[in-house]
Amino acid sequence: MRSRRILRAAAFAAVAYTVGSIQVPRIIQRLISDEPPTNHLTLEWGEGKAMRFDFAGATTVEVTAGPAWGILASLLDMAKVALPAAVLRRTHRGQHLDILWASVSSVGQMLPLQHRFAGGRGDSVTMGMCLARDPLAIPVSIASSQLVGLYILRDPLLAAESWTAFLPLYFALRRKPDLVVYTLVVNAVRWSASLRELRQVNYYRRAGEYETREFHEAFERTHFGYIHKWLRERGLIRYAYMDEVESDHCTTPVKPSTRTIDPSGIRVAPETLTTQGMPSSRATMEECESRPPDSATMPPARASIGVQPTSE
Repeated sequence: MRSRRILRAAAFAAVAYTVGSIQVPRIIQRLISDEPPTNHLTLEWGEGKAMRFDFAGATTVEVTAGPAWGILASLLDMAKVALPAAVLRRTHRGQHLDILWASVSSVGQMLPLQHRFAGGRGDSVTMGMCLARDPLAIPVSIASSQLVGLYILRDPLLAAESWTAFLPLYFALRRKPDLVVYTLVVNAVRWSASLRELRQVNYYRRAGEYETREFHEAFERTHFGYIHKWLRERGLIRYAYMDEVESDHCTTPVKPSTRTIDPSGIRVAPETLTTQGMPSSRATMEECESRPPDSATMPPARASIGVQPTSE
């Protein structure tokens, strides 16, 4: 009897992993384009500075095919995890099969065997479970992530991406131990798969890049930076280059800085930047971009976000 239960649980987990590992974003990209599916996103700014994020999710679909396709990919990823979990919760009460399904299928979404364990980062599937069980968890965790990331750690990227880290505490306070287990599993896999990106984040944070106009211009052009842009334009978050505003409210000198980045020993050369084209708390982005550049200021920084197709 016990061996049968183990076999049934193993078969159930195998089905959950298989369904979860269906890479909807890759399928959509293949259907709408002749180009190979993309499995990474690159954030570029300044003089040759870049961060690469290795994942294949709704974000890559949004960048390559447009927001509508990105939203569709996200909704389908939500459905493949949340809908079966909701059915199992009703039909097998007290057996926690819904949490087993959600956990294993989420692992499959992030670590698909057929793509050498290069999948998404679990944002859509986690949101789907939260919507099905406790929708309030989403705004609370996102607000907590932005508060800690922007105002305590001063790290815009962690503020945008660490919302799942607050879910276990939220569900613990709500006395939902099954969801605590689920979100712990998601976070363990998510952050383990993101170690390379975390090293990049720490490298540029220690270099002071997250305090610069150039990085903000690039960051705010992505969906990662929507909240950051809204807060900055309203003066709810400030940086050094915003402190000394000239009469036109659009040109702000930045104090020169030198930093040594450990452990590589690379030294960032001292430089003085201006923020022509970057709004202060009293000027909007549109107003500043419409003004001709001052001859005494530098030209607008080159900042872009790019996704390059790679063959699998």
